[in-house]
Amino acid sequence: MKNRVLSMVLAVVMVVSLIPVIAISVGANSDAIALTIGTQTSGLIDAENTEMWYSIQLTEAGRLTLGFSSSSGAEGIDTFTVTWFTAESTQISSDTYNRTTVSSHNQSMFLEAGLYYVRLARRQYSSGNDGTYSITPAFVAAGKTEMGNNVSRNEAFELELDEKVTGFINYESGSVNWYSVTLTEAGRLTLGFSSEAGVIGIDTVQVTLFTDLENTEIRNYSYTRTTVSTHNTSMFLKAGTYYIRVSKRAYSSGNEGAYDITPTFISAGKSITFSNDSINNALPLESKEGVTGFITYESGSVAWYSVKLDSKRELKLQVASDTGAIGIGTVNITLFRSADSQVHSYSYTRETVSTHNYSVELEPGTYYIRVQKRSYSSNNEGSYVLTADYSLPDFTLGDVDGNGVVAIADALEILKYLAGMNSVVNQNNTTAWNAARITGGATPAIGDVLEILKKLAGMTSMLG
Repeated sequence: MKNRVLSMVLAVVMVVSLIPVIAISVGANSDAIALTIGTQTSGLIDAENTEMWYSIQLTEAGRLTLGFSSSSGAEGIDTFTVTWFTAESTQISSDTYNRTTVSSHNQSMFLEAGLYYVRLARRQYSSGNDGTYSITPAFVAAGKTEMGNNVSRNEAFELELDEKVTGFINYESGSVNWYSVTLTEAGRLTLGFSSEAGVIGIDTVQVTLFTDLENTEIRNYSYTRTTVSTHNTSMFLKAGTYYIRVSKRAYSSGNEGAYDITPTFISAGKSITFSNDSINNALPLESKEGVTGFITYESGSVAWYSVKLDSKRELKLQVASDTGAIGIGTVNITLFRSADSQVHSYSYTRETVSTHNYSVELEPGTYYIRVQKRSYSSNNEGSYVLTADYSLPDFTLGDVDGNGVVAIADALEILKYLAGMNSVVNQNNTTAWNAARITGGATPAIGDVLEILKKLAGMTSMLG
């Protein structure tokens, strides 16, 4: 019985002996000591003061650096643990200070404006874990444009063309910024990324461009300052709203900091339709009237056109593009009689020839021209001008041999053709062929001969 009483008394004494330790310790972040930027604060960690709490208030976003040091004498501490917390007590990071490794130790990270806490804790089973230390906070503001809480697509910050916006990626593993840009017409959008080489600038970041459709990705790439100080990526886009996600590159060094993003735009400057994306929606071409088309970022970007020939004639196709930022460098052109009947296919490359011409003799009918993106080729986005010339050459009805007068010799040429004899009237001689078809038939006929004879006899003729 005496032993039980003695044990209870000893237990009470042990509990009471702990009360002074709790009382003199800062103990919790509600009692944290406020730090001032640029001002050194000293503290003591020992068996009684096992934890020290500090707070710091940031009025704007930027890089906060905490510098830790201790003297090399007997009073200086050798090692302790440093843990960062948000105002909501969510742990941000944890690290260890060890004087034997480095006399001064800096810990830094990018933080939003707000209240933060730092806990310095005794390393229980380490030697040199008691002593004094000093802590000095330093801060570099990001200087970013205030954009609100643009951490989701629905809260995207709207970019203005030609205006730079500064954003930053903070300590959080999923740190992300969303932006949007609206184009009122088709053209080339360029996103310029850069960051300063100093303390505040980020070294690397992931950039992804999306359409206005959820999760429809256009382009994904990494910006790395050590590779290029300013990175420009451009693509040809239709009018519409697009979204840019700037996200942290996990497991990469230098993945926190500020960056600048600047959108620029060059209009295609033409009235462009995108509804002619299939053979069934082919855009009819007028002879000798150039039409401006546009190949976009889409891998299958395509435009269809059509021409209708009411008689046998030559079709001339011309493709050209501007040498400036808006013109396409290369594109594929294919001529079809129908969806499954190809006449000819070729590639236009501006570096080889600024204007490409192709001609072919065609029978009457409707033909289709497909202008298509060249996959895996550089400079394969942009605008082009397509011109179809299917006008008939100058000729005079009845002047089959082309000597300037209608005579009996012209009627004889038609008769030779009808008899299967060698004649200037043949399908390879467009001028003679059309001059011989006086009555407008698909082919020369005896009626055309009679029209010439009536004219020569002074009778009403030549359908005049």
